[in-house]
Amino acid sequence: MKNKNWLLVVLIAAWSAFFILNKLLMQELNSAFVSSFFLRSLTMLLLIVFFTSTKRFKLLGQVKKSWLPMLIVAIAVFGFDIIGNIGFLYSDVGTGTVLLKSEIIFVCIISAVIFKEKHRYYEWILVGVMLAGVVLTLDINYADFKFNVYSLLFVLSGLINAGCAFAIKYMQKKCQLDSYVIVFFNNLVAMIAFGVCSLITGDMMNINYSGLNFVLFFPVFIFGSFMQIAQMLTYYKSIELFPVWKVKTLVLLVPVICAVLSVRVFSEKHTALGYVGMAIVILGAICLGIIDRKKKYQPLNNAVPSKNARIRLKTMRYD
Repeated sequence: MKNKNWLLVVLIAAWSAFFILNKLLMQELNSAFVSSFFLRSLTMLLLIVFFTSTKRFKLLGQVKKSWLPMLIVAIAVFGFDIIGNIGFLYSDVGTGTVLLKSEIIFVCIISAVIFKEKHRYYEWILVGVMLAGVVLTLDINYADFKFNVYSLLFVLSGLINAGCAFAIKYMQKKCQLDSYVIVFFNNLVAMIAFGVCSLITGDMMNINYSGLNFVLFFPVFIFGSFMQIAQMLTYYKSIELFPVWKVKTLVLLVPVICAVLSVRVFSEKHTALGYVGMAIVILGAICLGIIDRKKKYQPLNNAVPSKNARIRLKTMRYD
């Protein structure tokens, strides 16, 4: 296990770099649809190379027996991506990456309300504290109660991601689907959806391609695609090899890194309360991760649960 720790390092670095590169590409193209279509397209090519080199194409046959739930989840993942990307286009990277971690709050709420998961009182206190941190992170001007409404998109994106996590976990256990097959299918659907949206909105045709700064565009586009596939593949492999609490907790370094880099790369500025809110959200999520470690969960490779079995909260994989 120790010699696999490099996967976690690559995961954190790739995810942090992707958020920054994604923002740069959206700024250059001024379109969340087109930038995401370009990134997803090259990522699709890289996934094809990966599936070819690892002889995984035969596993894509699994899609036939579960195509409908996979399609629903893939569309939901697309919704998560586009809402988050629009937020990144009009809001700060530092704020966005922290607010996306509000998904942990929604995971707790969904597990309790829908799946009747029991949480201790101090877990709910942490959820409440994190909600307060989310409010502070919005950088609200309390004099006239104004704030960047696009920041709320990150919270909505976190809600969708939390729901997708339960659905993906269901497909992995109930449908016995390979994780990389889900990644491949989700990326394919998202690529097509972003392409269609780019054409419908006219963004694809309205971009002045001759006016692009290709010295910036090509490196960001290519490197961003490599970071996206690196993030996806190392995340699923890490979930396979390490305790989920460890991966979830270490991934919380991503918003910290992005908040620091965004100040340098985009000259983003936050209020003192905004920084306090970021710290509260991240520390709260870390505390929930530590609490998770002390709980007992069924192993990832257990048999398919019965119809009425609960889908355990903390053994999830996130797409």
